[in-house]
Amino acid sequence: MKVGLRVATEAIDLGRRAATSERRGSKDHHTVIPEATYSPWRTDTGFDQILRRVAPNTLVDHMRLYELWMLAGQVAQLDGDYLEVGVWRGGSAALVATRLRSTGAADRAIVLCDTFTGVALAGEFDPSYEGGEHADTSVEIVTSLFDSCGLPAPEIEVGIFPRDTMHVLEHRTFAFVHIDVDVYDSAIEATRAVWPHVSHGGFVVFDDYGIVTTQGVRRAVDELADSLPGCLRIHNLNGHGILIKR
Repeated sequence: MKVGLRVATEAIDLGRRAATSERRGSKDHHTVIPEATYSPWRTDTGFDQILRRVAPNTLVDHMRLYELWMLAGQVAQLDGDYLEVGVWRGGSAALVATRLRSTGAADRAIVLCDTFTGVALAGEFDPSYEGGEHADTSVEIVTSLFDSCGLPAPEIEVGIFPRDTMHVLEHRTFAFVHIDVDVYDSAIEATRAVWPHVSHGGFVVFDDYGIVTTQGVRRAVDELADSLPGCLRIHNLNGHGILIKR
């Protein structure tokens, strides 16, 4: 089995490297096919129901969405709200909000921060981005999704986080933070601003850590893990990077 997986992995990776310039230039990126086969999202009916509702409103794949689903189910004993930076059309936020309502954490605020004009602060570590990508969204699209899912309206802060909107959140504590911003400077600034407000035992999840086109985020998370106080870093093979506040 191990030999078969290795051969299959090499064949798939060869095709991917030929198709994308980012892969050809990144020796530390390679197709990953784990031996583990446990796939709980296939039999979790609650997850499947909300996934069908939010799928058109998110660019996050089902495996990363399932991890958000599972993590949201573990915050009931932690202090603080949910913060998402980089919302796009609200799919992952609506999924998390649905999970929180089912686990005794229904009173947690859902705070969503986005420019709604696309990716901001693209720079030298983000060669795949120029800025303004993923601008095909609006506050109305997000609130409409929440309404269609039977969820209370989220708290939405419009602007570049934290430059434009952190001042209205200074009094808040967060148990769970999801950062999906695609680029280095935005990831660095958002995390440094919010880390003092993350409760002990709380965590920050980065959607883009393991993706070849968003290597600026990986650079940011690695630097943050080495500098933030009380920080435990986890890299999951689904592409997430996670910082846990110990």
